[in-house]
Amino acid sequence: MKTAPTKLNALLISQPHRVVFLSSWLTKKGYSSQLLQQYKAHHWLHSIGYGAWVRKGQSPRLLGAVYALQHQAKQQLYIGGQTAFHYLSKKKTLPLRGSHKIDPIQLYVAKGTKVPRWFLNYQWPQELTHFTNGFCRL
Repeated sequence: MKTAPTKLNALLISQPHRVVFLSSWLTKKGYSSQLLQQYKAHHWLHSIGYGAWVRKGQSPRLLGAVYALQHQAKQQLYIGGQTAFHYLSKKKTLPLRGSHKIDPIQLYVAKGTKVPRWFLNYQWPQELTHFTNGFCRL
């Protein structure tokens, strides 16, 4: 007989691997702050900044953070420029400029969209530059 997944299992299988879980999204899904603190205490989740969680033992991927902001928070931000071409080519490493200097990640944000502090303050493997523009409309 198959058992129903627990609330934690349902959460962990609901999103792709190394994706950030936003507190606002978790609250809408019925995960209280007390429950998140229990998950933290039992080493299932850890916070990477105010309002952002990842599975314990994992670091978020940039694409996982962008995915969370697009799909969980419904924000209009996109990877663009050289960074987008890099990901489209499915290379394993980010392109290098000059003598072993990594090109910054280029992120485009719709006007009026506020990029969360945890995203800006997280220590991504490369520098992050973001641009605000008016053409990010779905």
